[in-house]
Amino acid sequence: HPGAGILNALPQPPFSSRPPRRPTAVPVRPSRRPRWLTVGGWTLAVLLLLILFLAVTAAFLIRSRRVHAYLIQTVQAKATAALNTPVHFRDFSFHLSGLNPSVDVYQVTVEGSSPHRDPPLAQADQLHLEVTVASLLRRSWYVNNIRIEHPVVRVLVDRQGATNLPASETSSSTSSSSNIFDFGIRHLLIEHGQLYYNDRKSDLTADV
Repeated sequence: HPGAGILNALPQPPFSSRPPRRPTAVPVRPSRRPRWLTVGGWTLAVLLLLILFLAVTAAFLIRSRRVHAYLIQTVQAKATAALNTPVHFRDFSFHLSGLNPSVDVYQVTVEGSSPHRDPPLAQADQLHLEVTVASLLRRSWYVNNIRIEHPVVRVLVDRQGATNLPASETSSSTSSSSNIFDFGIRHLLIEHGQLYYNDRKSDLTADV
């Protein structure tokens, strides 16, 4: 018959009862971190480890007796040259809280100028200096706290007008002068101080 379909007499496989397979999903790879973020993280970690190593090394060196004695001699020499009069202290201790160092100086003595070297011009039981580091990159820091315990200051003036105050040395090579207020001191505390002007005594305290 011209319009009839053609039947296939070849054997056909039986129909399967299994459901059709679903296409396997392609695993999605997690997005990688930017390279600069990885490098920045490693750089920060290395810097922190380096700062920690330097802090531990500095603390170890300061605890060394030789380094401790050398620092005492160096600081006394620098203070003597700056004040133009002998400066002595018995000992010091260094502390580090994070990036904020502090130092305590014990039994400080500042001698007077001749002819009135005895008694000393100034003495103090303890000086405490605390520095706060605001930024390492910008090298920004300020003095957070200064505490002076039991200072005794003796100013002597004889009949000829000579005093025990050291004469300040002026250098002609440097024309700029430094101001003490440029150091940015946040807090100054003077406890149980005494001021002698010849034989006249007065209390010396401050909390500013």
